[in-house]
Amino acid sequence: MKNMTSTKMLYFRFLSLTIRIVFTPTLRSYVHQSIQKDILTYFEPYIQKSSSHLVDYTIVVGNRKQPVSEYAQILKDNSLGVSLYKFIHSKLIETYYDISILQFHSILFRLVMEYLKQKNSSFCLHGSSMLINDKVVIFLGKSGTGKSTISHLLRDSFPPLTDDQILIVKKKNDFLAYQLPFFSKTMYPMRNVGYKIRRVLYLHKSQNNSLIPIILKRNSQLLKKHLTFNHHSPHVAVFGKKNELFYDLFFTKNRNSLSLLHELVSQ
Repeated sequence: MKNMTSTKMLYFRFLSLTIRIVFTPTLRSYVHQSIQKDILTYFEPYIQKSSSHLVDYTIVVGNRKQPVSEYAQILKDNSLGVSLYKFIHSKLIETYYDISILQFHSILFRLVMEYLKQKNSSFCLHGSSMLINDKVVIFLGKSGTGKSTISHLLRDSFPPLTDDQILIVKKKNDFLAYQLPFFSKTMYPMRNVGYKIRRVLYLHKSQNNSLIPIILKRNSQLLKKHLTFNHHSPHVAVFGKKNELFYDLFFTKNRNSLSLLHELVSQ
């Protein structure tokens, strides 16, 4: 975690998105320090003390002006909830010192996804991924085909990057893979870096390990089934035409065959 004393302002930076986080004065200095510490701990790669970039959104953290009970509201399922934040206008959000880091995360989630939707230069795939020689290998497949299994088999040799969602961003004439800056099922170290893509592998459990190139027409159909965000992005079709990236990977869970599996995924 960055060694910082309490400050009045932090900046969350992801791709070209900049979110300013403003901490208003409070007599309860410990709550100020607590939420700052949590933000710095969980989102360290994305946090800056200062920024020269244009600010897209501002989140103001402060004390509630009324008792918490006054913020209660009836939710869609008729349960009683307490508001975590409110939009003062489209670019300014007010939230409170009494929310948890998970609740603060939900605010960031909304803003990041709104930003990605507006930019329309990216899309998300449902899959796991690993770093192999500073490039990303992405594993796609239906539920039960081994996305988590293969990460478990290879994690001693290659660091996992994502376990559920991976963001693909169009950058000039290339595509880069990013972690989304959100909490996930498995909390891998957060990396605010875009990586070149080595391979996209469609997984199939088998008795043997083998790697087979995918034909272009079949790949365009398969890729659409694994999209989780921005299904209509024009970049999906362009990415799908990079035929040199896409393979079927047939693999076995037999640890005696790990050396061959290592060789196949790192080609």
